Amino acid sequence: MHALTKAWLPAVILYALLACIACGCRARVRSVTLDIPGTHPVRVAPIDMEPNASQLTAVGESPKRGRPSWRYGYKDLYLLENMLRESIPIRGGARTSFQIHLVIRHVLVATSSSYDGVIACVAWALTDPDGELIFDEQFYVVPSMPSRGLEAMKNQMHAAITKRVHQTAQDVASGLPLGPASHDTYDDFESAASQVPPWLTSYVSIWEGPILSIGRTVGGPSQTHLVRQGNYIDWYLRLGVPRPTEPRAPEEPPQPTAPRPPGYPPARRP
Repeated sequence: MHALTKAWLPAVILYALLACIACGCRARVRSVTLDIPGTHPVRVAPIDMEPNASQLTAVGESPKRGRPSWRYGYKDLYLLENMLRESIPIRGGARTSFQIHLVIRHVLVATSSSYDGVIACVAWALTDPDGELIFDEQFYVVPSMPSRGLEAMKNQMHAAITKRVHQTAQDVASGLPLGPASHDTYDDFESAASQVPPWLTSYVSIWEGPILSIGRTVGGPSQTHLVRQGNYIDWYLRLGVPRPTEPRAPEEPPQPTAPRPPGYPPARRP
């Protein structure tokens, strides 16, 4: 009986692995934590992604490789939120912490047989422990080492966002001047788009034989323009916080009454 069990064991293991693949089982994603110094407690509000924010450019790729799951989706958004929270420099309570609010406005995954890359537009805001809006900005991010695989590109993008947001939040909370932009982040679209090839190429096989294969090279634009964002988020409206009251213009001092000429009738009392 023991020998029979040993003989069937490899087949049972193989069947279990195939069953997991068929059911879509995946290994648990390991959380990533960045070591960011800080002196002020921070919390991260649930992050969001705007409708139709995710775009995909797949040049010369088959439907299998360019499947919709390669787009930036809510699973990726969860990984970004998890990295932001795991990398909080100092934790605190709701009444003592500054709070980060973040939105992915646009994100483009561009892929071909020779290139894999990501470019995104991110907006975020910081509120103080009293809930008042004290800072907001919009920036772009492009991983600097493309063609390492899309999952690696997304992880690198998440790390760049996390580092910039947390470092800036600590500077603002401390009342310090903002430091330089973190690696792989850009203040404007043109600087970010210049890091992505404007034209992607792929070799597409038409016929494959045992010795010879026939194919052709196809190309297409990377379509980075899909990420450009011309307007900005109204964070006062989005967060429901009161706008700061505009200071009143100083009132002009009363002018002295000019002396009246002789015989001029006296001024009437009000």
